[in-house]
Amino acid sequence: MGNPSGKRIEEIDALRGIAALSVLLFHYSKIFDYYHHLDNSLGFQFSIGYYGVYLFFVISGFVILLSLHRCRTGLDFVVSRFSRLFPAYWAAVIISFIVLSWIGSPPRGGLVQFLVSFTMLERVFGLQHIDTVYWTLNVEMSFYGWMLLLFSFGGLNKIQKAIPVVLAFQLLLALYSHWSGHVYSQGIKVLFLIEYAHLFCAGTLFYLAWADRFTWERVALLAWCLINQTLVPFRDFDWVPPTVWGDLAVGLIFFVMFLVVRGRLRWLVNPVLLFLGTISYPLYLVHNAIGRAVMEDLAARGWSRWSGVFVAAAFSFLIALS
Repeated sequence: MGNPSGKRIEEIDALRGIAALSVLLFHYSKIFDYYHHLDNSLGFQFSIGYYGVYLFFVISGFVILLSLHRCRTGLDFVVSRFSRLFPAYWAAVIISFIVLSWIGSPPRGGLVQFLVSFTMLERVFGLQHIDTVYWTLNVEMSFYGWMLLLFSFGGLNKIQKAIPVVLAFQLLLALYSHWSGHVYSQGIKVLFLIEYAHLFCAGTLFYLAWADRFTWERVALLAWCLINQTLVPFRDFDWVPPTVWGDLAVGLIFFVMFLVVRGRLRWLVNPVLLFLGTISYPLYLVHNAIGRAVMEDLAARGWSRWSGVFVAAAFSFLIALS
């Protein structure tokens, strides 16, 4: 089993790389086709890549609990998260705004949207994200806030007892919405993690199993997370694969994390996936809107779809590396 030492868990880094590449392929195939009324223009549509975001959320549950166990104060945690998230995010906002103003569709909110985006709270002010993928950052920040609150009140070592409360709260809200027809505002969904609490909870349970061991209670709680996955309503986007695929994808993610905890995925640790894991966050931030703008520009110039994909991916990787 693992232990909460300072050593990096390389399998997690490799999974981050897989998640980032999956989301990129999803956006460059399925989403690009959707917005341009194309039918399988690359010969495939990597719809399952949408669930790379779910993998990111499970990994966050694992890593944030690990990080908090290594922090002495709440300020340590805030500084570590801020230094990891915001500099790369600010750079992505600046680069995206410039590129989209140059070759794409300029952000509709103009300079005001650009400036407010630096807070990562643009949706609070009724503004759209410069890049739609930034919505996940709001969800992540909400999770960080709840974990910091738990840490500040000395509840970190009691997190396993808190998880059933979280899952029951999420399930009750989902059932109430189903029976009453009430639709929660997106702000409420994000604040209380109504759509994704079970994924973060699963990540924390996998961390507890890694740091200690699997117990029957932890296995039962993971099963409850899967139950919530089947019952919680998610955003209704036309491009999201059918619900059954989400349930299967989450089941697969849990199985993969189980193998990580058991030390059975060391074979994933290779230079390519570790490299992707290292740049996964900046790559995630810049690949979507910039990549689409590049592909649209090249398509207008008569380039083939595959050529556009390769150039867009190369450009995104280059920015992520800088």
